[in-house]
Amino acid sequence: MKDIKERTDKAINRFKVKDSTGFMFPSTHDIREEYLVYVTHLIYWFNEINFWKNADKKNHLLIVSKPRKYCIEKILEQLGFDEKETNPSVKKDVSFLFTIGSSNSEILKQWEGDTPSFEERLECLKMVSGSGYQVGIIIEPILDSRPSDIIKECEPFVTGDIWIGLMNHVSLMDPEFKERYKKSNWFRNLENPNFLKMCVDGWLELGNGKLRLKDSIQKILNVDDRGKIMEGKKL
Repeated sequence: MKDIKERTDKAINRFKVKDSTGFMFPSTHDIREEYLVYVTHLIYWFNEINFWKNADKKNHLLIVSKPRKYCIEKILEQLGFDEKETNPSVKKDVSFLFTIGSSNSEILKQWEGDTPSFEERLECLKMVSGSGYQVGIIIEPILDSRPSDIIKECEPFVTGDIWIGLMNHVSLMDPEFKERYKKSNWFRNLENPNFLKMCVDGWLELGNGKLRLKDSIQKILNVDDRGKIMEGKKL
């Protein structure tokens, strides 16, 4: 709890002293019910500070989460109240990014433990999108062989970007997860540039211009975040 409080204080102090800066919140924590007090406190001060800034100097807050319906509802309530009372342009100043590594809730549970189901995350995506805020998703790490299902289900409601990336820091995983990773042909195949390129081409088509590739994919394929080959490099 201490570190999320420190993260909140750091964000507020940055917004006070800097212009046109962005801040991602939280970083190491997910947004659970017990942390909502810090999120709403941050939103209050964010809007209070931004209210007095000129349009070209306003700051931006990115809220990142494996979204829980109760928490997102409370955050939207706080944003809605502040929008009416203090900052009419808040929807331009706040955006959301939701983590969705699989469209299979059982797989999410296996890898992430006590986290929201895919259905709950999709409902939150629709809720935020329908409220007029920019919202994107991040499929990182890819947790199974069907990220295309996530893109198909979510793309119509994504008003920002769809980020996608591979499993990182495998050597630091718990032994159980490391063994599961090593036994998966799918994960091993993704390390093959030809197989990965075939997958990426399909994901890009499904993404309708919204898909962006994380570093883990860019490095293997020598491409930029939009899948374009880097100048002077070949696959």
